[in-house]
Amino acid sequence: IAEVLARGSDVVFLCEGDPFFYGSFMYIHERLRDGFPIVVVPGVTSFTAAAAALGQPLSHRDDVIKVIPATLSEERLREELNTADAVAIIKVGRHFGKVKTILQTLGLEASAVIKATHPDQQIRTLAEIAEETLPYFTTIIARRKPIS
Repeated sequence: IAEVLARGSDVVFLCEGDPFFYGSFMYIHERLRDGFPIVVVPGVTSFTAAAAALGQPLSHRDDVIKVIPATLSEERLREELNTADAVAIIKVGRHFGKVKTILQTLGLEASAVIKATHPDQQIRTLAEIAEETLPYFTTIIARRKPIS
């Protein structure tokens, strides 16, 4: 990319979601930012797309919302889930079984949005899912208390 930019050409790097929210573009930006002008166009994050697909707010009033990567250890996931009113769990993929078990143990109802905004998007409650693995582009939305 640097070679193409150095020749005076423009480069577009497309990202799914927002380039600075767990996006791989952040690493490219880090390497190129001092040598080239970069314009970053923000995108829609997976968790806001998932909330829109579910037709429900992520949070309201004084709710504390957390965005939690499913890649965390079981202990850390449990800790983070215990201290939030609402959560969006990202990077689900092969970690789904662990996440589902913890959510069920804590008594949290949740929905999974698989491939939000894609033509093959799916919305399923955790109770409906028997698989232990889901696609990487799955976001789980859970709330401690219902929005009133």
